[in-house]
Amino acid sequence: MKMIPRKLRILAAAAVATLAVTSLCGCAAGAGAAASGAGSTGGGGVSTSSGGGGTSAFPFPGGVGVSPDFGGTQGVATDPGSNIYISSNQELTAYDPNFHQLWNNTNPFPGKEEQVTHFGDIEYANGYVYAPIEAWNNCSDFAPVLLGVYDAGSGKLVTWSDITGDGHEGSAVAVNPATNQVVVSSYCPNENGYTTLWIYDLNALTSNPPGSALTFTGMITLSAPIATIQGISWNPGANNFLISGDVDGNAGSLWVASLQGAVTGPVYVVPSFVGNELEGVDALSGTLYYLESGYVYGVGSLTA
Repeated sequence: MKMIPRKLRILAAAAVATLAVTSLCGCAAGAGAAASGAGSTGGGGVSTSSGGGGTSAFPFPGGVGVSPDFGGTQGVATDPGSNIYISSNQELTAYDPNFHQLWNNTNPFPGKEEQVTHFGDIEYANGYVYAPIEAWNNCSDFAPVLLGVYDAGSGKLVTWSDITGDGHEGSAVAVNPATNQVVVSSYCPNENGYTTLWIYDLNALTSNPPGSALTFTGMITLSAPIATIQGISWNPGANNFLISGDVDGNAGSLWVASLQGAVTGPVYVVPSFVGNELEGVDALSGTLYYLESGYVYGVGSLTA
């Protein structure tokens, strides 16, 4: 992974405000200091902490700014209280709006550590953090694939289901509470070069016993290919999905997809000076946030 110096990233925050396309708006804001602090360890690999924190509160003024370096490399989610959740390959962490660490789960796959090694992009809904979990190597080697549900207040694993039998990779999840659906995206295109979103029943996921199989309830085929999907988030204000995608070595792009799969965009292209490892995306608050090599960037308010 190509990393961009922290100083350059912080300087880039103000410039990000001027690069949003017509569907985005906002004004620049500064960045806070990195979060830090010792914590106590709880069960299941979860530790809590109240030390450290930045000086620029989240969400960023005008929706535009850049966070401290969280070190996360896979996904980002936010909740109505403006807490921030970050997923790395094998770690799940929560921060408050001042970037104080709330908890850190360094053993998020208890009993499955040798089988699954990789989080995808995560999503918050109704007090839980939803996550795809797999053994990612490449588009031919990613099984098993699981859907995990974590308690947003403690970071502990609540339940999980095995979706390996459905034959697709899981790069990200979006949760639509209004339709009781969990939508899973894939980094890997299907045989026609297009991408399918897989739909699962939200109630079945949260009520099934841990480790049970979960059957998909439908599919959405996108009307246009989005290369290498890294993240997806439900945008309740516009009743659609926001999708992040990139190609190694190139700046990432953000797209909109309707419930029927009609693709619009790109609505935003990540500036090349920010980086080329676009990962998770979050739109639940009506503001666009994305994860780029450990930093959460705010771009501005999403319009319908």
